[in-house]
Amino acid sequence: MHIPKQKASLCRPHFIGRIFLKLHQLRNFLDTLISRSWMKGFTCLRLFQLTMGE
Repeated sequence: MHIPKQKASLCRPHFIGRIFLKLHQLRNFLDTLISRSWMKGFTCLRLFQLTMGE
């Protein structure tokens, strides 16, 4: 009777850890995506300012 409960309590932190790992990977992916798009936008803005003859 006690063994399944113990097993469940052992499995749960691992499951939560996997969720946190997935969220961490997703956040890293979003961070890189945002930083890339921001750099791209900043570069386009600089090129636009240069072509307009700031």
